[in-house]
Amino acid sequence: MFTTPVVVWGPAALHRAPLLHLGRSEIHPFAPLGATVRPTPPPVNPPPPHLAPCAQQSIPERSAEQSRTRRSRIQNRPQVPPRRPSSLLNVPELVHLDPMAGRMVPLEEAARRLGVTRRRAQALVTSKQLAAEKLGQQWMVPVSAVSSFEHTRVGRRGRPLTQRGAWAEICALVERPVAGADLDRRRRRVRPRAEHRNLYVHPGVLASLRADPGIVLSGRDAAAEAGAPVDPGGEIDAYVRRSGADALVRGVRAREVLENANLLLHVVDDDVWPFERGQRYAAPWVAWLDLEDRQDRAAGTLLDRLLGGRIRA
Repeated sequence: MFTTPVVVWGPAALHRAPLLHLGRSEIHPFAPLGATVRPTPPPVNPPPPHLAPCAQQSIPERSAEQSRTRRSRIQNRPQVPPRRPSSLLNVPELVHLDPMAGRMVPLEEAARRLGVTRRRAQALVTSKQLAAEKLGQQWMVPVSAVSSFEHTRVGRRGRPLTQRGAWAEICALVERPVAGADLDRRRRRVRPRAEHRNLYVHPGVLASLRADPGIVLSGRDAAAEAGAPVDPGGEIDAYVRRSGADALVRGVRAREVLENANLLLHVVDDDVWPFERGQRYAAPWVAWLDLEDRQDRAAGTLLDRLLGGRIRA
């Protein structure tokens, strides 16, 4: 042990007042000059009772042979692949890591696929010719909408038809049917025959909607009515006057959707309305146009019977 000269105030004050620990010296704050005291050694905490037997044991040093054996065991250990996160377990493959491989693509990618500029693609979205949804600050286009637009858009040449001109060309098609590339060209040209809305309604109202006298059924319903062996399905193709379109949409509480629509509403101006009073089903050629525009498999069945003369146009 060692002694350090410190200043104390007296033996009684030494035990009553606290000490200042400064390194290895203990100086009482109120001690007069000239007094000395032996510093108190720092306390040693005993080991816990359950570790007391091990406190006196020393760790033996590893021999050279044991070190070589340990290194060899570590080097020859089989390589284990890194563990995947629990959220990715039991997933065969990740198909949406690349945003271009998902169900929606940015507007720039949609414009590239369509071969137009981004400004032109934005104009198509504004005019509701190309379905899109704004997510944050970016417009996203469903891949199905890109495919549908490619299937229905007219060529670059010529001005698009008005509704009146489109229905006049449909009448000419009914009188003089064509086939092949000419038929596909005419189908694209008469696309402006109506404003096409993709809506979704509760499936429970589809039956009452089919009985609504204010609409003219088309698509699969009209094909089945004409005698084609097709199932009406769970969707409705219907034509409605523009003056009654909004009331119809509000009445069935329909909402516009980008995909999985079950009400395909075709809105025609009142002064162009081509159907007769009380008519319930559209002509077979009009039904084929609607089915082919959305690439329905029933379109091929109906067209085969129209061109074969087994269904009266």
